Parts: sequence; C-alpha cells; structure tokens
Amino acid sequence: MKKLIVFTVVLLTIVAFTTVRAEVLPDFLADLPVTGGRYWFVGSTHPNSSDDNTGDPGMHSWEYPFQTINKAIDASTARSTTSGSEYPGDVIVVYPGHTEDLDAATDLVPDVAGLTIIGLGEGEGRPRLDFTGVDGSILISGAGTVIDNIILENQIDNVVENIAVGATYVTLRNIEIRDKAGTSGLIFVMVDNANTADNLTIEDCIFTHISGTENGDCSIEIDDAQDRVTIRRCRFYGDCDEAPIISDAVCTNMLLENLYVENTVAGGYAIELTAACTGFMDNVLAYTDDAATAIDPGSLKLGSDVKISMGVDLPPIPFPTSGTRINAGIIDVYVQSGSDTTIVDEALCGYPNDYFNYGWTVKFADSDGTGINVDVTDFVAATGTLTVDTTGETPAAGDRVILSFNPLMSDVVSATDLTNEVPDGSVLSYILDDAGDTSNYDDAKHSLYAIGTDTDALIEDVAALTLASGLPYIMATQDSATDTTSIIDLTYAGYGNDFFNTGWVATCLLNADSVGNAPEGQTRDITDYDSTTGDFTTAAFGAAIGTGDKFFIYYDPLKATAASTDLTNYFPDNSAMAWILDDGGDTSGFVGTTHSLVAIGDDTDAILADTVTISGGALPAAPTASSLATFIASGGTALGTALASSKSLVDAIGTNGTTVADTATGVAGMIGVNDADNVMDTSTVVANQDGSVFERLEQLMRMQPQVAETTSVALTGG
Repeated sequence: MKKLIVFTVVLLTIVAFTTVRAEVLPDFLADLPVTGGRYWFVGSTHPNSSDDNTGDPGMHSWEYPFQTINKAIDASTARSTTSGSEYPGDVIVVYPGHTEDLDAATDLVPDVAGLTIIGLGEGEGRPRLDFTGVDGSILISGAGTVIDNIILENQIDNVVENIAVGATYVTLRNIEIRDKAGTSGLIFVMVDNANTADNLTIEDCIFTHISGTENGDCSIEIDDAQDRVTIRRCRFYGDCDEAPIISDAVCTNMLLENLYVENTVAGGYAIELTAACTGFMDNVLAYTDDAATAIDPGSLKLGSDVKISMGVDLPPIPFPTSGTRINAGIIDVYVQSGSDTTIVDEALCGYPNDYFNYGWTVKFADSDGTGINVDVTDFVAATGTLTVDTTGETPAAGDRVILSFNPLMSDVVSATDLTNEVPDGSVLSYILDDAGDTSNYDDAKHSLYAIGTDTDALIEDVAALTLASGLPYIMATQDSATDTTSIIDLTYAGYGNDFFNTGWVATCLLNADSVGNAPEGQTRDITDYDSTTGDFTTAAFGAAIGTGDKFFIYYDPLKATAASTDLTNYFPDNSAMAWILDDGGDTSGFVGTTHSLVAIGDDTDAILADTVTISGGALPAAPTASSLATFIASGGTALGTALASSKSLVDAIGTNGTTVADTATGVAGMIGVNDADNVMDTSTVVANQDGSVFERLEQLMRMQPQVAETTSVALTGG
C-alpha cells in the first residue's frame, strides 16, 4: 500500500511539472522563476507584440508577446491563496526595453493571486512604466503578487500614488521608483485598509524624489494597521514633506533593516512611525539636517547600528540621540565647534546629561602639536556639549579629539565615601589602611595633607636639632615674598652675622606658587647672613622667591676650602691635602707664588716657549737669553732648511766631538779628515780632482811639476 502511495505522488509530481514545462523555453529564458502555472510574455518593442496574441504555448508565446502587462494579467490564472507557501502562480515576463504609459487607476491591476511580474534586463534597459496622469497607479489586489526588476517613473507632478497595496504577502523587489527631472510624485507606495497588506515585503528598491512644483509627501506610507511589514536593503533619496518612510497607524512586528534614508527637507523626518508600532530596526543610516527629528522609531527595538548623518564631512551620530547609551571608555570625538572650555559634537547627544562629568578627560593637540589632557566637568546631552577645564587653546571645527574614561578618577578621585567606594582588601584599601579596612581611615590624620603638615612640623624640629648638634644643614621656609637674592626665615635668626657666609649653599626644593618652575630646583651660593632678621643673601635665582618656598640650606666643605685664605691653619700637617701642597706634608712650606698650579704652569710655559715651538716650525721673535733658540737662529723668527729624514746635526757635521764620521755628506768627510786616528794626516791623502778638499789639494800638488814644465816649454818655444 505504501509503495502505491509513493508511486501515485511521484506520478502526480511528473504530471504537474509536465504542465509547467509543456512549453519548451529558449536558453535566454532559462533563469526564469519556477512556476506552478504558466509563463506569459510582454514586450512593447517586440515586432510581434500585440494584445491580440493568445499566449498559446504551442505558438511559441515568447515570440508573440502581449503589448501590455494588463493583458497578460487578464490571461493569467489565480492560484490558491490559503497560505503564502503555495505561491507563486503564473509568471509574466516583461522584455527589456518595454514601456507603458499609465494615466488611469485601471491601466495596470495585478488582481490574480500568486502572480509574479518580472522584468528582464539591467539598468536603464529594464522595463519602464511611465506615469502620465495623476491617477495612474498600480493597484495590487491579488494575494501573493510579486513585482520584480521594473522602473516606475513619474512624468508629471502630483501623481497620487504609484503603487497601492491592498493584498497580503505582496513582494516589491528590485523596483526603482523615481521622479523625472522637474516632476514630483506624492506617494510612491501606499498601504491602506487595515490588515489587507499583512506580510508585505519591500526589498532591494530605490526611491528618488525630485522637487518639481512642490515636494513629495513620502516614499512609503502605511495608512492603516498592518502586521509583519518588512522593508529591507532599500535606498531613499530626495525631498519628502512628511518622511520617506511613515506610518499613520499601529503596525506590529515590523522589520526595518539595511536602509539608507535621506530627507533633504529642513527639519524633516527620515523615518516616522506611530508610537505604538512594534518590531525591530537595525543597520539604518538616516540623513537629515536635525538629529532631534531624524528618526521616530515608535516602539521598535533598536539594534546596535542605527545612526544619523548630518553632513558630508560629519561622522554619523548613533541613535537614539538621547537616552541611556553606554561606552567602553574611549570615544573618537569630531569637533563641530568649541572654545577653550567647551567642545561640541552632536554625536554625543545619545548620552544622558552629566554622563561624562566624573572621570572623563579630553586629549587633543595644541597649536604647537603638544598633547593636552583636560578634565570634563559637565555634559549637556541636548547639544552634545562638553565643558572642560580651561586649556588656553580653542579646538577648530573638524578637529578630532579623544574622550577617554579614567576609572581611578571616577571611582576614587570623585568618590565621596571611600568606605563604600573602595572594597576592603583591595589594593587601594591597603594603601589607605595597613589592614585593608577602609573604615579605619581618618582623613584628618591619614590624608597626605595631614601627613604633610605633620612632616613639615617635624622637619622644622629636626632642623633645629641639626644645628644644635652641629650637623651642617637646615630647612628654611620663606616668610614673605622678596626678590631673587633674599631668603628670609626668622626661625634661623640669631646665629651671628656672617655665620653662613663661607661654604654654605641654598637649594630651592619647592616653588609654593608654581610647582616645577624657577626657582625650584636651582642652587645658589650664600654670600651674606643677617643674624637679626634671618636673611640669607644669595647669588640671584632664576625667579623671585615667594612666600612658602622651601629651601635646603647646607654646608659644602669643598666650597669652604675654596674660600679659605689660610691654608696653613685650615689643613693639618701630614693630611692628604698637606702632602698635595708640600712634599714634606708641611703646609707652611707652601708658597702660592711659587708652588701654585698657576705658578708651575707659567714656568712650564716659559720653557715650552723656547723649545716646543721649534718643532712647530717657528722660533720666538725674541728668544730668551741663553736659550737653545738663540744658538739656532740668533733671534730670527724663521727656520732654514730642515735636516734630511732620520738625520741629526752629528750626521751633518761629521763628528760627535770625539769620533769622526768620514762620509761624503758630512762636513768632516768633505774636508778629508782621516777617520782612523782623527788627525789631519795629509801624507796619505789620495789625489782626486772630484774628491774632498784634501784630495783635490793633493791633485793640484801632483799636477804642479807638469804645469811648470809645460809653462817652461811654452816660454822656451816662444
């Protein structure tokens, strides 16, 4: 029996699809939606188009399309309407380039249940329906109707409504509804009559209003209560006196998602829903000129990505613009306007009043590019205005600043009840109390101010004891504002005039009026002390000394040494310093004019003046008497020819005073001194007309008889 049932179901399925595909379609129509009914074809530009065609599948109906869509609707057969799952029914295929004029409410009436009207083509090649009369409209009364991929264009002003939806489970998909330049339709899609349009879906559509003689009213208007209306992945442009999306009645279980909605009418809404509307809204960007009137979501639940854009150069503002938004702690703020104490960014409007008052800081760059951190002291939600501590700088419109949260400032600095704000056993509780119990904390005793006050008093006591015990430092606090050279503290009067004059210095530890600035951190020598007034005179500090400035006054033995005028008494004999001053460790032998570093240096310079400067290539103009310089240049300032490399005066002279160096380049060698016994032994000199002095004389002597004979012969022959 089961096998018979299964066979019967399969057979019925085959018969059904045989009915659907009884007409074999060409390849270019292969992607058409599957239908449980018939395919009908419409194409006003096709050469065979006519409303007299029958659409008979046996006649290749795609080659004999109807002239108008309404004719195809009349030929269609309704499908079951018991539930949306049984749709679609017949499919009307509209060819690319098809156009129709609609000037009356009866020109196009999809009243067949389950009907799909789908246009072929892309961009401006899609079918286009032109509205040429104010009453031209598409009146949808067939449940489950789908209209897909068609352009609707208003050719005149004040077209009342392009599409009127009066049936359930209607889908409008990939439709572009627009005004032609210079025209303006009133309502693109009207949904009225309570619950007659439940489960309406509008998706992937584009709506464009262009101001003609007046603005449009809206793109989509839901005039009566409906359930489960979905609007998604759509874009809305232009001027709407009411709103691109508006409901005048309670709609339940709505879904608005992935929408870009613009309304350029001043103060106009982008989305305006009745207060009791329910459902969800997410991934919506609305563009208007006023954040306060951009979106009215009724009672829809909002997702995390609903925003308002108010300008080309402005970042979107999270919606809602007032309420209980929270943030993780860092916000990128876009400055719309500001002063040295205020920063305005309407993107902050969604946070409650005073939300940023405690623990929030603003960081931005000043005119020098240096980062500035200022605390936020107030926040006004209505305008997105932050009040900050004065900065001395004015952020410019378009600047970006960082608004950041400091939990320590919020929970501790701004806390008024540390016992409740700081849990026992926390790190901070152990800073406040050694047992981690903040109830033991008494600010009158344990605060840093109280501890500091007690410490100041202790310092004064220690300083007094220090002087009494002979330890070389004190702590002074300025009694009154003075100039840059006077430290006055009556606490230290009475030590005797000039007590601190030698070897004492003062370092400013604190500038009470301007921490970190001069004279803080500067050290100066004390040059005088008035015992009556406790006035320490110092070398000038970098800024005037003010009341409450604190000074560390201490004794510097090295400075005292430098200032001493009696070294004999100051340094004991045989001390380390005494041995530096005198080779016997007796400072009485030290004479400054002879033994000081300056005196030693002067003597060294005198020696160097006549010796070292020779190697430098020049002699003194007036050499010191009996110095080496006088023997070399006799007072001249320029040197003669330098010795050859690696040669000395001994090599040039030919003797070192004891031994003769008989060389051709030495003076002795040129004369001809015998280097064997260092005597003038002329008897052994060899005649050489190119040799030394002696050798040449010997040559002359040898030649004398010959010269005499030659002369005699010459005379005789004469």
